[in-house]
Amino acid sequence: MRKINHVEFYYPNKEEFIEKDKYKLVDIKTFENYNALIDSVENLKYSSKQTFLKLEDEKATYNILASTFFGQDYPPIIKFKNILSISSDSILKNSKYPIDSLKIVLKRDLENFGRNDSLSDSPKKLIVSITTDLHNLENLIIKICSTFNEIKTTSTDSLQLNLQLNKRLEIVPPPPKTLK
Repeated sequence: MRKINHVEFYYPNKEEFIEKDKYKLVDIKTFENYNALIDSVENLKYSSKQTFLKLEDEKATYNILASTFFGQDYPPIIKFKNILSISSDSILKNSKYPIDSLKIVLKRDLENFGRNDSLSDSPKKLIVSITTDLHNLENLIIKICSTFNEIKTTSTDSLQLNLQLNKRLEIVPPPPKTLK
């Protein structure tokens, strides 16, 4: 039963939810593991649909249109500076930060608007990429959404939250060139 002060949020924004044929509701609790969920998100993307997650806590309902980097012919070209990678215990953005620094790191990226070249170009281009296990996913997404909502209440800018669920990607630099 909902409490009187229960509110509903939409990410990236409410307007994205108008065309119901563009997304499909997915219950994360029905998946065996995180990779199975990501496979489902990728398959939906192949059929030009987004994944709709509906999560709740005692204060709010969080309606989220989530995606992934893959699930189409080629991954989109995205600048690394427009990606904020979050796992259950850490944040990666130019350096590694503990998860309790989420508000500071997320706010810095959301409110940058291209001023600092190592941060996101704009809130619309910022992608919050989540990599975790299925057991921690719901709580992590709610934490990210709640933190975003706190930032949004104190910001005068138009902000939006773009969430992507991704498998862990290890980016290894190429080996150094050998001198001949």
